[in-house]
Amino acid sequence: MSEIRESIKPYIKYIIIFPLVLILFIVLYIRSTIDKRELEEANFYQYIGGQKVEYNGKIILDKNQNISELKFNDVTVDLDSTPIYYEKEGKLKVIFPETMNVVYPESNGLQYQTPYFTTLESNGEWVNSDNGKTFENCFIYDFKDLYFFIDKTMLKVGEKEYELEPFSYAIVDDNVIEIYDKTNNEYYILEPNENVYATANAYTINLNIDSIKYGENERLLIRNKDFLKNIN
Repeated sequence: MSEIRESIKPYIKYIIIFPLVLILFIVLYIRSTIDKRELEEANFYQYIGGQKVEYNGKIILDKNQNISELKFNDVTVDLDSTPIYYEKEGKLKVIFPETMNVVYPESNGLQYQTPYFTTLESNGEWVNSDNGKTFENCFIYDFKDLYFFIDKTMLKVGEKEYELEPFSYAIVDDNVIEIYDKTNNEYYILEPNENVYATANAYTINLNIDSIKYGENERLLIRNKDFLKNIN
């Protein structure tokens, strides 16, 4: 018996190290699949500063440290939370380059975070994420200034109203008000000296102070993703 122990002794360290190396490899592989998303041929586009930027073909989304990047035809573009749109198999799709806050005003204002590179798709009757979860009676917020609307929404800027269909969005900060009307494919850039409210179903969003009102309740939106649980 002692002879057997002595014979395998030189190999014990390898027996111990191999599972650790295997676990590390699996972790790195899983992380790489999360941090990188390859999307095949399609007509992708987003708006940057009011200008439509198109990426026709194959794109790669990559998370490099804390920066989201889009790689297209040997060009690398640093991304913010601005959605990227495309259509595939008759469905409208949108990708969020950054982690976002999903807000459910009619469920006591519950808020969850959804991972970067999450994709939503719609056939005009429903909205699903790439993991099969249905999104309804909610909106999406980038923890700063961008509001993406899942429901039909009436956006009021001062005295002017904009009727927005799902998959439209608005950005409100101290310097500018931006509105993307997805249905009409129109982009508006307005002066920031107006109050901005968005009303959908039974809730109202105050985009100037990042708050929601539902029924008799009102609360501020959470601006730190570390305080939120992942959406299931």
